[in-house]
Amino acid sequence: MVQLTALGTVNLLGDDGAPLGAVLRQPKRLGLLAYLFLAGGPGRFHRRDRLLSLFWPDREPALGRGALRQALSFLSRHLGPEILVRRGLHEVALDPIRVDCDAWRFQLAVHQGRLESAMSEYRGPLLDGLYLSGSQEFDQWLEPVRLDFQARAGAVAWELCGRAMARGYVDGVSRWGHRALELSALDEDCVHWLMHFLARHGDRAGALRVFRRLEDHLQALELSPSDPTLALVAEIRSSESRAGRRDSDAPHVVGRRAFPGPEMDHPVGRRSGDRRAGGDRRGGLDRRRDRSGSPALSK
Repeated sequence: MVQLTALGTVNLLGDDGAPLGAVLRQPKRLGLLAYLFLAGGPGRFHRRDRLLSLFWPDREPALGRGALRQALSFLSRHLGPEILVRRGLHEVALDPIRVDCDAWRFQLAVHQGRLESAMSEYRGPLLDGLYLSGSQEFDQWLEPVRLDFQARAGAVAWELCGRAMARGYVDGVSRWGHRALELSALDEDCVHWLMHFLARHGDRAGALRVFRRLEDHLQALELSPSDPTLALVAEIRSSESRAGRRDSDAPHVVGRRAFPGPEMDHPVGRRSGDRRAGGDRRGGLDRRRDRSGSPALSK
């Protein structure tokens, strides 16, 4: 079975687990293989004229068809003659029995609700670093697909953060909250309540790290945090200076509640407003009502 790593640094392994360097050194042919893997899912047939428009848009039709034949022959030679399945003269697909891909596993795990397994597959942007000279159509296909995978990973991370928050698992909240902030557009309401939870459960340093991430993001957009967020930061810093020995004795155990007591009223995923950086309103941010509840996974 041929295995494609598409999430993060691209890699391609053969039956013996060794990298298929001959393919990895050919960006356009690697891009063609990745497209056959990713566009439409396992076993999807693709028309040759579509492949020509993606990878050889500037060539004369006869030259483009020749380049495509050579590329498919190259892949069959290095990956095995049975990896490609043809339907008539005009369509080609990968045999789904003979190939595997981390992007497929990510999607399946999300669909089945195995969210931590899904996040173990998401190691970085889709086809990170793959650039094909003279294939603008491929780039235009790839960018929205890449953003969709990242958005789904961000939604999964927020969901895991919300679940940990509901159980009072501080380490889980910190882990998945920071991962979500890496992957998703910064939602200041989510950031605010994440800070609130971490500070309330004794991780004031973690709460301030979350704030600094938000602050850096907003500064890049020439925006500033909201007054409620700044007030929360001031409160955290004030309580940090007063804590002294009390904090050093506070329990902080992976998988257990940091302290007994009710959960916060507005955990991540149960907020009344949606405040994302990048809008335009008084104070520099856009506030819109969000009636959908928790961050939902993309279908």
